[in-house]
Amino acid sequence: MAQTTENAESTVGESHSIAEIAKKADVKLGLPETIMYTGIDIGYNMMQFLVMAMLAFFLTDFMGVSGAFVSGLLLFTRVFDAINDPIIGAMADRTTSRWGRYKPWITIGSIASVLSITAMFSMGQDWSTMTKMVWIAIMYNIMTITMTSVYVPLTALTTALTSNDKSRTRVVKFRNSLGNISSSIGQFIMMPMILMFSQSGGRPDARGIQMTVLILCLISLVFNLIGAKASKERFIIPKIPGQKYTFGQQLKVAAKNPHIFLCLLAFIQLGFNAFGRSTVNMYYFTHHAGNAALFGRMAFFFPFMLAGPVFGFPFLHKLAKSKGRATAFALIAIAIIYSIQYFLDPNEILWWAMFGIGTFFSSTLATGILTSIPDVGDRGELISGRRDDAFIASFTTLGLKIGMSAGPAIMIAIYTAAGYDGTLERQTDSVRNVINMSLTIIPAIAAAATAVVLLIFWRITDKSREETTQQLMVKRAERSF
Repeated sequence: MAQTTENAESTVGESHSIAEIAKKADVKLGLPETIMYTGIDIGYNMMQFLVMAMLAFFLTDFMGVSGAFVSGLLLFTRVFDAINDPIIGAMADRTTSRWGRYKPWITIGSIASVLSITAMFSMGQDWSTMTKMVWIAIMYNIMTITMTSVYVPLTALTTALTSNDKSRTRVVKFRNSLGNISSSIGQFIMMPMILMFSQSGGRPDARGIQMTVLILCLISLVFNLIGAKASKERFIIPKIPGQKYTFGQQLKVAAKNPHIFLCLLAFIQLGFNAFGRSTVNMYYFTHHAGNAALFGRMAFFFPFMLAGPVFGFPFLHKLAKSKGRATAFALIAIAIIYSIQYFLDPNEILWWAMFGIGTFFSSTLATGILTSIPDVGDRGELISGRRDDAFIASFTTLGLKIGMSAGPAIMIAIYTAAGYDGTLERQTDSVRNVINMSLTIIPAIAAAATAVVLLIFWRITDKSREETTQQLMVKRAERSF
C-alpha cells in the first residue's frame, strides 16, 4: 500500500494556514467529477451485493457447507474487523503519495477485492468439506481487508473532495442514488446470468454463480479505477511538523466525540438493511414465497432508490433540522413498513407496494447518515486540531460490515436451529415463519431501537453545525506550518 509518513502532504502546495487550505478547497464540484466519484461506489456496491446475496446461499445449497459453519465464519470475521477497520483508517490518514492520500488505497484495494471475491467462489464441488471450509475462511477474511481498504478511504474521500458542505451533501446524494442502481442492476441481471451459465436444465448451479460473480466483479473494477483516477483530493490538512499524533491519541479523541459511535450504530442498521437483507432475500423468496424468480422483481424498484436521496432526505432534513434526526425519522418509517410486510403475501401487489416505500426510506436513511460524517469530522477537528476522516470512516465501515454480515449470520444460525435443510424442496412451516420474521419483524425492531437512540443522543443540529464551522474558521486561521 502507499507509503505512510508524518510529513505534510505534497498537495498542500504553498498554503501557510489551515484556513487557506479550507478556503481553496471550498469549491462546488462539477457534475462530471461528482459522477466519476460515484462510480467508485457503484463498483463497490456491486461487489458487496454479490457477496451478500450469493455467498451463504452458494455455500449451503451448492457446496454442502453447513449453515452453522457459515454463521460462525461471518461472526468470527466481524471480531477481526473490529481491529482491522480502525487500523486501516489510521494508516490511510497518514498516507502520502504523488496520487494523494486516499486514492491509492481505493485503487489497490479494488484490484485485490476482485481477486479475493472470485477466489471465494472458485472452489470445486468435488473438494473435501474440510478443504472448502479452510479455503473460504482464508479468502473471506482476506476479502474483508481488501473491501475495507476501498470503503474507508472512499468515505473519507467525500470530505477530501471539498470543504463546501452543500457540495458534500450533493455528492452523497449522487453517491446513494447512482450507487444503489448497481445493486438494482445486480438484482435484475444476476439470476438470468446465473441461469444462462448454469448447466442444470433451467436451474441455478455452482458454475452459473461462479461465472456471474467473475463477470460482474470485472465490470465493478472498471468503475472503481475510473472513479479513483477522476477524483481530486483538495481538503487535506497536513500535520504540523514536529507534532506526533499516535493511534492511541486518535482513540482518545474518538472517545470525546460520541457521535462517532452513534454513526457506528446507524451504520450497523444500514448494513443489515442495505446488504444483509440481500442474503435473507434469497432464502425468503425461495423458501417462504416459493418463487425464487421474485428476487429479480426487486430491481424494478430502483426509481425508489433514486427518489430517497433527492426527495426523502431533503424533506426529513428540513423537518428535523438535523441530519442525524432525519435519519431517525427514516428508521421509524422503515420499522413500520417492515412490520406490515410480515402479514402480507410476497406474491401479491400490496407486499410490493410496501417494498417500494421501504426502499424509498432505506435510501433516505443511507443519505442521512453518510452526509453526517463530515459534520462528525468537524467535531473531531475542533477537539484535536486534526482531521481523522478515514479513522472516523473506519467506524462506519465497521458498523456497515457488522450489519451486513453478523446480522445474516445470526439469521442463518436461527434457521439452522429451527431445522432448515437446504436439500429440501419445501421447508417446514416453522422454518418458513422464521425466514419471514428475519426479513420483516426482526429488522423492524432493530430499526426502531436505533431510531430511539439517535433521537435521544444525537446533538448535531444545523444550527450547532454552523457554530462549529465558525469556531473552526478561527482555529484554522491560528494554525500555521
